[in-house]
Amino acid sequence: MISWKGIETGNQTIENLSLKENSKNITVTSLVKGIRNNHSISFNYLLKITNDWKVESLRIQSLLETRPDIKLRSDLNGKWFNEDDKHLKHLQDCIDIDISVTPFTNSLPINRLKDKLRIRTELTVLYFDVINWEFKSVKQYYTKIKDGVYLYENASSSFKAKIFTDKEGIVLNYPNLFERVT
Repeated sequence: MISWKGIETGNQTIENLSLKENSKNITVTSLVKGIRNNHSISFNYLLKITNDWKVESLRIQSLLETRPDIKLRSDLNGKWFNEDDKHLKHLQDCIDIDISVTPFTNSLPINRLKDKLRIRTELTVLYFDVINWEFKSVKQYYTKIKDGVYLYENASSSFKAKIFTDKEGIVLNYPNLFERVT
């Protein structure tokens, strides 16, 4: 079990995540609860990831409000489909995902691209906004500064942060936002 707590003002969250690997894929299950921007949140998510860290599918389920479950699958080449098998063209070219209140999803491009991130790399990412319960395509940049240290930059704002990982590429510390507690 891996746990993080939100440490940003207005972000008192806790996440408990399980990561299980087998010869075919990686299964991630997680529960996130707490307060984010004065909103109570409680949701779980399930990711199926290939062994080379591409997201095959995701399911996000609210535990507080009556909101529809989000169930999406990828062809692993940048095409996403909903549970009715409808192609979601606005998510074209998204390989990685970013869920707004979890540091774990920053581990996805870090593990998928590894040393390729030594050069500043622009990524098209499926971003899920937990507060508004919606997803969209966004641009992000990742750069490997040194082993265990990465620079994250949001392409549509001035936000940037150094992200620290363990030797497996899983986020340890996202300064001023999240820190790992187990």
